[in-house]
Amino acid sequence: MTLTQMATWFQAHSVLGALVLFGAIAIGAYWPGRRSRMQGYAMIPLKDDQP
Repeated sequence: MTLTQMATWFQAHSVLGALVLFGAIAIGAYWPGRRSRMQGYAMIPLKDDQP
């Protein structure tokens, strides 16, 4: 397998890796126990705007 063929294979399959990474981040963010913790962090900028 030449370097050009390896680069072509990697380019074709790198989208799958990106989708897996995106899916893992999305699942981690919306996991039931983690979502409530993240909601508290999301409210910090809104609480700073209150007098």
